[in-house]
Amino acid sequence: MRNYFVVVLCYEQNSELFEVNYWFDVEDDVQKAMVVYTETTRKAYEKAMAITKGELISVTSREVSEFEYKRHALTEEGKRELNMQKRGRN
Repeated sequence: MRNYFVVVLCYEQNSELFEVNYWFDVEDDVQKAMVVYTETTRKAYEKAMAITKGELISVTSREVSEFEYKRHALTEEGKRELNMQKRGRN
């Protein structure tokens, strides 16, 4: 059975607020996967913010339904993410 979740990241850079969503589907225990992906994302952005002089505000994750995940996949942003994954850039 597939499980779906999204990691939501908020940060400030150059006096502008940004929100980034990373969508995932896993077959493993979704709770453990959410913790691992959230911490990995937090660490990566903390390093990036130190270099770019930005401020990391929050990194959270939440479980989403298969319907919500697939609805996102059909958006322009979702299609772009899928193409980047296929090319090995995400």
